[in-house]
Amino acid sequence: MRLINYLDKLPVHNFHLKLYFTPLKMKIPIPLNYKRHKGFTLLEMMIAIGIIILLAGISVGSYRRYQWSIDYRSALTELDGDIKRAQQVAITNPYPNPSGKPTTYRLESTTTGKEYSIKVYHDNAAVPVAQIKTVKLPNSVLLATTGTMIEFYQTGVPISGMTTTIALKSGNLNLIKNITVTSVGGVVKDKF
Repeated sequence: MRLINYLDKLPVHNFHLKLYFTPLKMKIPIPLNYKRHKGFTLLEMMIAIGIIILLAGISVGSYRRYQWSIDYRSALTELDGDIKRAQQVAITNPYPNPSGKPTTYRLESTTTGKEYSIKVYHDNAAVPVAQIKTVKLPNSVLLATTGTMIEFYQTGVPISGMTTTIALKSGNLNLIKNITVTSVGGVVKDKF
């Protein structure tokens, strides 16, 4: 009762501070110039959605370029490793020729440049004795060299006797990196 009497004695300019008690609830009077904001305006929502779409567009493009870069880098590393593997398999020669003639180990590409394989040949025959490995390259990566890319003697030295360069290109990134096999069998990959 004392609180109600005190509030009734407040001056008129503090009317918004007066509390009126009813038996069931308490009411706080709100001045007429006070507006309640519930939610956002349409303009605010459109600006927020526009910013979200802009950021999503930028991030999708960056992510796609990053994915192409990873595909290209892994294909380049795998090709480098497979050249070295063909060279090592040639040295160990797990497929000796029964006639005693030389066995050659080739890294060959398909005509489309989308696949390559390591194959074993006896006497330079047209049909391989064995196929050690086949690799399908990612969509955005192609081999610039098709057919027989490199061929190794059983000593691990290229048959051509010259330095051989195998190029791997990425259409999406506009990149071409080379793997060079020297005449003495050293394998050097371009830095990415």
